[in-house]
Amino acid sequence: MTLNQIVSIQRKTQVQQADMSLLTTLAEVAQVYAMVFPIRGSERNQGDQTEARANYRFTMHQRTDILDDDVLVWNGHQFNIRFIADKGQGSIYLKIEAERGVAV
Repeated sequence: MTLNQIVSIQRKTQVQQADMSLLTTLAEVAQVYAMVFPIRGSERNQGDQTEARANYRFTMHQRTDILDDDVLVWNGHQFNIRFIADKGQGSIYLKIEAERGVAV
């Protein structure tokens, strides 16, 4: 298995603004090497716009610090994590299914 793509794992954090309001931003947790595999894609009409959505599978070395609401960034695109296939201790690889083209 070739893990040759650089993927950034980012986490949503809240930063307090000068006016005391909270702003949600993304902070990088780690950069990892992964194998990226497209699963499926589709288009849908939302309002007057056509939106392209695509599902991908990211395979990386086992990690325990990834959360369901983290965001993966690959090739400048943000991917919303849909499923973390964690096989538990002793597993070498971690597989994550994520979707591009949806709200992060």
